Formats: sequence, C-alpha cells, structure tokens
Amino acid sequence: MERLITNDPIGGRRVVLHEDRVTGQLTQETTQDVSALVEMNKASFRHFDKRTVFKKRDGLIKVASIPAALWYWLKKQGIVDDEDRLLNWLDQPENEYWRTVPGKVSKR
Repeated sequence: MERLITNDPIGGRRVVLHEDRVTGQLTQETTQDVSALVEMNKASFRHFDKRTVFKKRDGLIKVASIPAALWYWLKKQGIVDDEDRLLNWLDQPENEYWRTVPGKVSKR
C-alpha cells in the first residue's frame, strides 16, 4: 500500500507512506525535485557582484540555497548545527549546485 502524505508542487517536495503487506511495517519516503532550485542557484552564482556586498548594511550575504529534504538530512548528521562544518560542506565540489556565490565560504 502507498499513501500520499504531502505533495508540494511549488517546493517540489513529496512525502509518501509505504506499507509492507507482509510485515505491516511502515516506511516514509521523502523526495524533492530540486531542478528549479539548482537553476536559480546557478543564475545567482553567475550574476554575483562582490561590489554590491559592501553596500549592504547588515553585512549578510546569501551563500547557498539548500532544499528542505537535504537540509533535514544535514541536520541529522549534525552539520547544520555547526557553522564551520556547514560552510566546509558547502565548499566541497560535489555540493557546488547549492552555492549562490563564487569563492570559498568557509573560514579555512
């Protein structure tokens, strides 16, 4: 048996509950279509202008945009709660599609 729990067409997140007919065990499956987010991140990355950073009063810069499903996975790993680990994770080449600015974001 399969039961749809959540379907967010805007965020692309879908949660489905599966039941094993033999054991009766339930499994939750979360998927997320991130193609639109990746394209937005690529555009932000390409159009980043470091000269505008110094004009912001609060000094904050958006360095990444991460999909919810991945964010929760990172939280389970303890990466989200440790700023240094999160920034180092973002600097890894395999995570480049979540970045919105060029250059390193970690302090190392």
